[in-house]
Amino acid sequence: MTRRDADPGEPAGPREELAVSVRRFDGAQVVTASGTIDLRTRPQLARAITAAVAERPADVVIDLTDVDFMSSVGLHVLLDARHEAGNRTRLRVIATGRPLRTVTDTGLDEALAVYPARPDNGDG
Repeated sequence: MTRRDADPGEPAGPREELAVSVRRFDGAQVVTASGTIDLRTRPQLARAITAAVAERPADVVIDLTDVDFMSSVGLHVLLDARHEAGNRTRLRVIATGRPLRTVTDTGLDEALAVYPARPDNGDG
Protein backbone atom coordinates (compact mmCIF):
# COMPACT_ATOMS: atom_id res chain seq x y z
CA MET A 1 0.00 0.00 0.00
CA THR A 2 1.45 3.33 -1.00
CA ARG A 3 1.12 6.47 1.06
CA ARG A 4 -1.48 7.71 -1.41
CA ASP A 5 -3.56 4.55 -0.86
CA ALA A 6 -3.28 4.60 2.94
CA ASP A 7 -6.42 4.41 5.02
CA PRO A 8 -7.32 7.96 6.11
CA GLY A 9 -7.97 6.57 9.60
CA GLU A 10 -4.37 5.40 9.95
CA PRO A 11 -1.91 7.72 11.65
CA ALA A 12 0.35 9.54 9.24
CA GLY A 13 3.93 8.34 8.92
CA PRO A 14 6.97 10.59 8.82
CA ARG A 15 6.61 13.79 6.88
CA GLU A 16 7.97 13.42 3.39
CA GLU A 17 9.40 16.92 3.20
CA LEU A 18 12.22 18.73 4.91
CA ALA A 19 12.21 22.35 6.03
CA VAL A 20 15.60 23.89 6.78
CA SER A 21 16.43 27.33 8.10
CA VAL A 22 19.70 29.00 9.01
CA ARG A 23 19.97 31.89 11.44
CA ARG A 24 22.59 33.56 13.56
CA PHE A 25 22.08 33.32 17.30
CA ASP A 26 24.52 34.62 19.88
CA GLY A 27 27.45 34.37 17.44
CA ALA A 28 26.62 30.85 16.26
CA GLN A 29 25.11 29.73 12.99
CA VAL A 30 22.06 27.61 13.80
CA VAL A 31 20.74 25.18 11.19
CA THR A 32 17.27 23.98 12.10
CA ALA A 33 15.70 21.06 10.25
CA SER A 34 12.20 19.64 10.51
CA GLY A 35 10.65 16.72 8.67
CA THR A 36 12.41 13.82 7.00
CA ILE A 37 16.12 13.46 6.25
CA ASP A 38 16.61 10.85 3.55
CA LEU A 39 18.31 10.43 0.20
CA ARG A 40 15.88 12.82 -1.48
CA THR A 41 16.17 15.63 1.11
CA ARG A 42 19.90 15.21 1.88
CA PRO A 43 21.10 17.90 -0.59
CA GLN A 44 18.88 20.54 0.99
CA LEU A 45 20.28 19.91 4.48
CA ALA A 46 23.86 19.57 3.23
CA ARG A 47 23.68 22.92 1.37
CA ALA A 48 22.39 24.71 4.46
CA ILE A 49 25.11 23.26 6.69
CA THR A 50 27.83 24.04 4.14
CA ALA A 51 26.62 27.64 3.94
CA ALA A 52 26.59 27.95 7.74
CA VAL A 53 30.13 26.55 8.08
CA ALA A 54 31.36 28.82 5.26
CA GLU A 55 30.51 31.84 7.45
CA ARG A 56 33.36 30.65 9.72
CA PRO A 57 31.52 31.08 13.02
CA ALA A 58 32.97 29.76 16.27
CA ASP A 59 29.98 27.39 16.50
CA VAL A 60 27.54 25.71 14.14
CA VAL A 61 24.52 24.17 15.84
CA ILE A 62 22.49 21.62 13.91
CA ASP A 63 19.08 21.36 15.53
CA LEU A 64 17.31 18.11 14.64
CA THR A 65 14.67 18.20 17.40
CA ASP A 66 11.85 18.55 14.85
CA VAL A 67 13.15 15.79 12.55
CA ASP A 68 10.85 12.79 12.69
CA PHE A 69 12.96 10.45 10.53
CA MET A 70 16.63 10.34 9.64
CA SER A 71 18.07 7.62 7.43
CA SER A 72 21.74 6.72 7.30
CA VAL A 73 22.36 9.49 4.76
CA GLY A 74 21.68 11.93 7.59
CA LEU A 75 24.63 10.43 9.45
CA HIS A 76 26.79 11.06 6.39
CA VAL A 77 25.63 14.69 6.30
CA LEU A 78 26.68 15.10 9.94
CA LEU A 79 30.06 13.48 9.34
CA ASP A 80 30.63 15.65 6.28
CA ALA A 81 29.72 18.71 8.35
CA ARG A 82 32.25 17.71 11.02
CA HIS A 83 34.90 17.41 8.34
CA GLU A 84 33.97 20.77 6.79
CA ALA A 85 34.04 22.49 10.18
CA GLY A 86 37.57 21.27 10.85
CA ASN A 87 39.28 22.75 13.87
CA ARG A 88 38.07 26.31 13.31
CA THR A 89 34.37 25.73 14.06
CA ARG A 90 32.78 23.71 16.85
CA LEU A 91 29.95 21.57 15.53
CA ARG A 92 27.10 20.80 17.92
CA VAL A 93 24.10 18.60 17.19
CA ILE A 94 20.83 18.75 19.10
CA ALA A 95 18.67 15.67 18.58
CA THR A 96 15.79 13.84 20.24
CA GLY A 97 13.68 10.79 19.44
CA ARG A 98 14.53 8.81 16.32
CA PRO A 99 17.42 11.00 15.15
CA LEU A 100 19.07 10.79 18.59
CA ARG A 101 18.67 7.00 18.60
CA THR A 102 20.14 6.81 15.10
CA VAL A 103 23.17 8.84 16.17
CA THR A 104 23.74 7.00 19.47
CA ASP A 105 23.04 3.49 18.12
CA THR A 106 25.76 3.97 15.52
CA GLY A 107 28.25 5.47 17.97
CA LEU A 108 28.39 8.76 16.09
CA ASP A 109 27.76 10.56 19.37
CA GLU A 110 31.36 9.69 20.26
CA ALA A 111 32.64 11.67 17.26
CA LEU A 112 30.22 14.60 17.53
CA ALA A 113 29.05 16.85 20.35
CA VAL A 114 25.44 15.66 20.63
CA TYR A 115 22.91 17.12 23.05
CA PRO A 116 19.45 15.66 23.75
CA ALA A 117 17.77 19.03 24.31
CA ARG A 118 17.96 22.65 23.26
CA PRO A 119 19.88 24.74 25.77
CA ASP A 120 17.85 27.11 27.94
CA ASN A 121 18.29 30.53 26.40
CA GLY A 122 16.71 32.30 29.35
CA ASP A 123 13.42 33.24 27.74
CA GLY A 124 11.29 30.34 28.92
